[in-house]
Amino acid sequence: MTDADARERFLADPKAVLAAAGLDLPEWFTVTAREGDAAELIITVPGLRDPDGDLSDDVLDGVAGGYSRTMAGCG
Repeated sequence: MTDADARERFLADPKAVLAAAGLDLPEWFTVTAREGDAAELIITVPGLRDPDGDLSDDVLDGVAGGYSRTMAGCG
């Protein structure tokens, strides 16, 4: 990066910078930027779930309306 102001804005609020560039992320999604030498993207994958296991009451309450943050994107 050669633009010091753009770099500082991204480090201070990466989600806002991404939104301004057209990447619309859900409110619950967290974006973190940090300084470093390596160019890397870290994706956190939730733990495996037992496909035959029971869903918790919280998850059932969330999906009753058609969407659950807990279950979103899990597969």
